[in-house]
Amino acid sequence: MKRLIDRLPLSEEATMIVTPNCVESIRPYQIILWVAIAPKKMLIGSGRLRFPALLDTGLNHNFAIRQRQFEKWSIPRIPRRGRVRIGGTLVPLLDADLWLYPNDPGQAKPSDREPSLLQFPEGIAIYPDDSVYAPRLPTLGLRAILRNKLKVVIDGRKRQLSIYSGRSYWF
Repeated sequence: MKRLIDRLPLSEEATMIVTPNCVESIRPYQIILWVAIAPKKMLIGSGRLRFPALLDTGLNHNFAIRQRQFEKWSIPRIPRRGRVRIGGTLVPLLDADLWLYPNDPGQAKPSDREPSLLQFPEGIAIYPDDSVYAPRLPTLGLRAILRNKLKVVIDGRKRQLSIYSGRSYWF
């Protein structure tokens, strides 16, 4: 079993985080992961830009991002794979993978170690900036966890989160 995220501290306080082009507020209890979007089958180290994303199991899709954030933080030439209707709005889907960057054990900042590939057969959702359903920050949803067979462990006593991939025999 591979530990993708290792005892990421969970904060009960509001904080600030630096994105590739601005500073964003992070609300208490929000879980920040570091990711990069890339076209399918793009190799590690191929010019991806790492940015923060919220882990939110309330999102029933793989990954959602605003159009403006996508344009600033990703490679622009990713093919479309259709659209999905969300709240009466047609939202484009892109045929993309996501790279999840590990953290240093017990630390919130991302590590310089190689990221892990998350694949999305249904694509990722790119919301129009003016959509009332668009997430404030990019969001990784429950479908991404299920499709990639990840195990998410939240330790409430220690206020830490770990994410694993692969087989597990410990529960």
